[in-house]
Amino acid sequence: MNNNKCNGTMEFEYNAFGKPLPTSNSISCTESRQQSQQHQNNSRTPLPAERSFVSAVYFTNWSPYKKAPFFPHCIDTKKITHVYYAFLNINGDTGCVESHDSWADFELPVSTDKELEGSSPGCIAELFHLKIKHRFKVIMSIGGWSNKDNFRKALLNEKMLQTLVKTSVEQMFSLGFDGIDLDFEYPETEMESSQYLKLAALIRKQLDDLEYSIFGVVDSKFELSVAVPGFKEGLQRMKIKEMDQFVTYWNMMTYDYYGAWSTQTGYHSGLFDSLSYSVTGTMKHDNAGRLCGDDITTFMISKLGISPKKIVLGIGTHGRSFTNVAQKSNSSSYIGLPFQGTGPGETEEGVWPYNSLPLKGTKEEYDTHFVSAYCFNKSTRTLVTYDNATSVNAKANYIETMNLAGGFIWDISGDKREGAEDSLLCALYKGLSRTIKKEKSAYSERETLHYYLSNYGSQQNPIALLIRKMYKNLSEH
Repeated sequence: MNNNKCNGTMEFEYNAFGKPLPTSNSISCTESRQQSQQHQNNSRTPLPAERSFVSAVYFTNWSPYKKAPFFPHCIDTKKITHVYYAFLNINGDTGCVESHDSWADFELPVSTDKELEGSSPGCIAELFHLKIKHRFKVIMSIGGWSNKDNFRKALLNEKMLQTLVKTSVEQMFSLGFDGIDLDFEYPETEMESSQYLKLAALIRKQLDDLEYSIFGVVDSKFELSVAVPGFKEGLQRMKIKEMDQFVTYWNMMTYDYYGAWSTQTGYHSGLFDSLSYSVTGTMKHDNAGRLCGDDITTFMISKLGISPKKIVLGIGTHGRSFTNVAQKSNSSSYIGLPFQGTGPGETEEGVWPYNSLPLKGTKEEYDTHFVSAYCFNKSTRTLVTYDNATSVNAKANYIETMNLAGGFIWDISGDKREGAEDSLLCALYKGLSRTIKKEKSAYSERETLHYYLSNYGSQQNPIALLIRKMYKNLSEH
């Protein structure tokens, strides 16, 4: 590679997987200089003194109701840096951010810790207690797929948008969260994209104003992340470059590439492209661009100019099934083939949690080309593709090689429980050489507790009760 060239031609170095690694020569000189200056000026790009990574999980507030109930204390907190709490919803009439399940959020008696016994604090309070004890951050995630219509309504109504901004920051702080995660799936028009950009800018300003009120300085203690689609068409509709200055992390949803909506089978969370290795060699994709995590990651870096240190790679704890797969005789390949239906699932039709895989009567297999696991039932011709510990370990190596911020798991309730050697969280943690970016919550600091009690101390929610207790203990010592 000629490092003296700068003519906008595509030149690559190669990573440990033999895949092209984006370099500054993959884009024009002007773009490269602009992006370099942008990253130098962007104080929100995480630049740890030592090489360390994000190891995050999404916890859903419907997890306690599952067949195998999952609570905050079930999370292996030694292996995480962040918990994204999903979801708080947007009210479609007012734009207010609010709980859609007050029982799970505030009342459910979930804790096994004696310090919380009898308080029936709900999931949010237990996570607050755990993060102070085990040093990680808890981020409030707003929206999600089921709340997309209300999210859209709030963006397109100026009064509702302002209410959304105000109540998102108020709820974040009053409920003891360390930041906000925006999950709008997905902007479809220029107006929606512009309003989404405006929302990010306004929330970032409110978070900075809050931090200044508490500490007298702004050091991005309160995070703002955005969950983004894992395909180019979705990213191209968003104003990613413009939003980047306000964003701490981009959470890439690099899964659900194939499923019931597809015309042929595929690895729904493959790291590399199914096209190159399809049995027919002429695979047609259901969305624009190649459908794999590597493609969208390199697109974010080389085409959109996003620092890799802000990109968090998504890992799904679910498999997607395809039934009546038109397998060729004497062929061991099940990818790129027609199918009819998805068959049953555990969480919904055609969807199986990782902790129920491989399916009974099948053997787990691993495809090194795509970095994905699968199992196949020959009698029903049912294929399930998913991530396993081997693929997640390979993805952790990819994160290190590409110098990404880290990885996140959606959602942690589908993983195998703490202590299981083939847990996806365990594989991510080990794959990142156990060097994860443990940071204390702002609520560990006296200034935050004092400000909270001055403004929200009269509230009777479980968080206020915990903070009053914490502040009293600090004062006594």
